[in-house]
Amino acid sequence: MINYSNYLRERIPSEFEDNAGDEENVDKLNSENKICEIFNQKNFIEELNKKQEVQLEYLNRRLSVIEKSNTELSDETTAFKLENEELKAKLASIESERSKLDEEYKLKYETLINDHMVERETFLSSKSGLVSVFFI
Repeated sequence: MINYSNYLRERIPSEFEDNAGDEENVDKLNSENKICEIFNQKNFIEELNKKQEVQLEYLNRRLSVIEKSNTELSDETTAFKLENEELKAKLASIESERSKLDEEYKLKYETLINDHMVERETFLSSKSGLVSVFFI
């Protein structure tokens, strides 16, 4: 990092400077020094402007990349939300189908159990009848 603060300071003449020289030469030197200081300040400000322009270009490129990424992510989010809704609907239909099948199988199971109970009762009554016929 370059320190440009020296360019922005005005030169304050020291009390100990020798004022014995010609007043015209001193004025000329002072005016030349002021002109040099002004040019230095101008150069410093131009350097700062260049740095800020470069930084601005970098930030603009970065912003465009982030905006593009943001739009892609929002599109993906929308797609995932739609897919999520579709999957929820499919899950609901599958669960309703499953509950229907469960009810059907429970009904079939109960019917089968009842049939077995009737067959068992029939078998037992037939057996007792046969036993009473053959062993009496």
